[in-house]
Amino acid sequence: MKPFFRYALRQTVLVNLLFVLAMAVGLFSLFDLPVERYPDVHMGKIQITTILPGASPEEVESLITREIEDVLNDLESVEFIQSTSYRERSEVMVKFIDDTDYDRLYEELRLKILSIINELPEGIDPPEFTEIRVSEWLPAVTVNLIGERSNRALSLMAEEMKLHLRQIPGVKEVEPNGEYIREFHVYLNPRLLDKYGVTFDEVARALSESNIAVPSGDFANEAGEFVIVVDERYRSRGQVAETIVRRDSDGSFVTVGDVMSDAHMSYRDPYVISSVNGKDCVTLRVIKTEGGNALEIVPAVEEIVERFKPVLQKEDVQAVLIQDQRVHIDDSISTLGMNLLVGIVLVSVLIYFFMGLRNAVLTMVGIPFAFLVTMIIMWVSGNSLNEITLFSLVLVSGIIVDDAIVVVENIYRHLQEGEPLKEAVVNGTSEVAAPLIAATSTTVAAFLPMLIMTGSTGEFFAQIPLAISAAIAASLFECLIILPSHFMDWPGWRFAEKEAREYNPARKERWLMSLLRRGTDRLVAVSLRYRFTSLGVVFVAFVAALFIIGVSVTGKMALIRIKFFPDEYTNYYIELEGPAATPIEATNQKLKDIANFMLPGRPPAS
Repeated sequence: MKPFFRYALRQTVLVNLLFVLAMAVGLFSLFDLPVERYPDVHMGKIQITTILPGASPEEVESLITREIEDVLNDLESVEFIQSTSYRERSEVMVKFIDDTDYDRLYEELRLKILSIINELPEGIDPPEFTEIRVSEWLPAVTVNLIGERSNRALSLMAEEMKLHLRQIPGVKEVEPNGEYIREFHVYLNPRLLDKYGVTFDEVARALSESNIAVPSGDFANEAGEFVIVVDERYRSRGQVAETIVRRDSDGSFVTVGDVMSDAHMSYRDPYVISSVNGKDCVTLRVIKTEGGNALEIVPAVEEIVERFKPVLQKEDVQAVLIQDQRVHIDDSISTLGMNLLVGIVLVSVLIYFFMGLRNAVLTMVGIPFAFLVTMIIMWVSGNSLNEITLFSLVLVSGIIVDDAIVVVENIYRHLQEGEPLKEAVVNGTSEVAAPLIAATSTTVAAFLPMLIMTGSTGEFFAQIPLAISAAIAASLFECLIILPSHFMDWPGWRFAEKEAREYNPARKERWLMSLLRRGTDRLVAVSLRYRFTSLGVVFVAFVAALFIIGVSVTGKMALIRIKFFPDEYTNYYIELEGPAATPIEATNQKLKDIANFMLPGRPPAS
């Protein structure tokens, strides 16, 4: 391999250009990468929500939930179907088999359910389909409009703010929550129904058949092309009252106004009521796109909220932001970034102490180079900068300098033996190139099997082997191609060459190195003298480690607690359970009472 390294040393301009270009592109990629708390992973789940106003849980189960389950029975690649029927609401969760074509299966599922809409009870709302992704339950930020105003007033403010929030770059959708559905309620008088011989179903059918809009074709003339629609939808209370329910043979008829006691605009009974800090609210969940940057979206949301603040204050409404991803991202970046910085500083100090300032600088250059090249690969592969990526960089921060230490130390050893600088660089690099490539390959091979993991878990953790492998490969390239050229050309090479030639182990070796050397020699001597005992101790420790892992994973003995995610004690959840017939308004009031009790400033209970 010596001819190759001699050729590489002659390409000084090309090597330096590659080095600078990689660093520059890496910085661009770093600032252009999407930033989020966790990777946006598709869970392979679809939730179908269907609303049937006024229906009991039993009716929802028999009329909607079972119908949807039956039509999905022959859907392929389904792992399980989980259904829950509530009052007025049906929720069906479909989990597809891992690593299947989720998009194709979702379209097939949607078409199957839409094909049976006519078989479901009249009056249902169209089913809502939600793809379960990380971004669905972890929005970039949530805006809550709180105030002693009607739900309608808060909803109108939220709708106006929603138009501005959707224009923010990187925002996929702004989902309102807590908004009551407006309806026109007609109240019928049972005595009048009996008097005119009209049933409730007849009145309902008359209202349904009259409140329609029917497409009737199109036509074109010199003014353009027009679509004709026969629109008979209600515009006023009087039109509702004039609706004919029954015509008699004598020419008389019965209208809705003859049998109704009242009619006015109202709201459908809610199945979700939102409140923040003990007050009713309307919520806007800001969902970002896959390439959106939460650190840019949240400040833009705050700017829009600030623009609305004067108008909201006039209406005595307050905008409260919760679920701010930026808080968690900043905390994660600062924590992991500080760990990474401390690790780099400690490694730099150790290298400086044992190898000198110039060698330490040459070695440490490989750390930012490897990290920035990793950012390029993450950017090209469409990944994001998140807690998983930062964890991978912290994990690999001490590994990526190993190859550079070996190269620099071996070059320095050849200089101490009296070789010219260029020959020492070529010989020192070529001698360790093959072992370094082999060692790097084994390290990469230890992490790459994580890419075999399937499903949402595999997709979630796929960034660990990708980031680690990219960083290690970049460090190998830097120590074999760039580092030798830097060793020859960077300032101080003459002094380094002179210092190496004048090196005297007996006079120059530091006390710590001497102490470590003596301790290592004694340990190696004992191990060689008691070879079988040493091997036995290592073997027993290995078996004990396997035993501890095995019994902990299987749950037979909790020697090590197995947790997918550690507990997060910044969030606490309170669940209330009451009788089945408890109105949702009563539950909401209890929750608001609890929230008001826990708010700061309330005196402690006696």
